[in-house]
Amino acid sequence: MKALIFAAAVVATLVLAACGESSVAKGAEKTIEGDLEKQIALGELTATCEEPAENAEGETFDCTATTTDGTIITFLGTLTKKDHFEVVTSNLLTVDDMQKLLPAVASSISEQVGATVAVGDLDCPEGNVVLDADGNFPCVLTDTATGDKYPLTIKTGGLEPGVGARDLGWEIGDKIN
Repeated sequence: MKALIFAAAVVATLVLAACGESSVAKGAEKTIEGDLEKQIALGELTATCEEPAENAEGETFDCTATTTDGTIITFLGTLTKKDHFEVVTSNLLTVDDMQKLLPAVASSISEQVGATVAVGDLDCPEGNVVLDADGNFPCVLTDTATGDKYPLTIKTGGLEPGVGARDLGWEIGDKIN
């Protein structure tokens, strides 16, 4: 499947002092539980971030946020300069990402199965989508000629924060009875 590059990240860039925090980790947690929680639109988030090794440009740190239903969203934080950081999701596809990704998947399936598959034939989660631990998410493919439905796993190979899918692919399962 051809390479597909898309944003694949909800991003926030902040100045630590503006957050009223002296800790990078605490500032990032506040950002995730505030502005990013609204952008992600999956409900209330509880964030935990690691403190970077030092407060220097290029240092990275990891964060997670848990939704009220237990879904875990991962983030990568990067210090862009002293006391400034950027936090990006690393396992979340936005609605915009899905609008770019699904046509490419439908086209690839069409090429492989020898029949036209439209985006409307793919029943995928609505809104922003959190990938599973393997970088996948489930959909259902409908064969419009027969009405038969098949489980479809869309595989990203994981997301490169701010870039997109590492290895975009898909797998169709046996017909759903």
